[in-house]
Amino acid sequence: MDDEGPSPNSGPARLIVLLCAFALATIGAFTAFFATEILAAFLQRPTRPSTIVLILCALVPIVAAVGASWVTVRVHGPGKILGLGCGVLVLGALVTAIVMFAAAV
Repeated sequence: MDDEGPSPNSGPARLIVLLCAFALATIGAFTAFFATEILAAFLQRPTRPSTIVLILCALVPIVAAVGASWVTVRVHGPGKILGLGCGVLVLGALVTAIVMFAAAV
């Protein structure tokens, strides 16, 4: 079966996922970088997390946003784009929270 390309109705779905991916990449990375250090201070850790750990925490939402962008390019159909793209973003946000907590403890 030949690939017919993207559905003509998938433009708004792609735009929604890409805007959410951009928001997660910018706000999520900024928040993860600083919130990990604040969380460590709140948990009264004697040392602050290393810079490499903080950068790793900031890279997780960026990787999730790239994954969601990849989904918008590879998947056909607006329902699949929204379902898989937003699913990748939610999964990335959960992984970010887990990595932040693990880095702070």
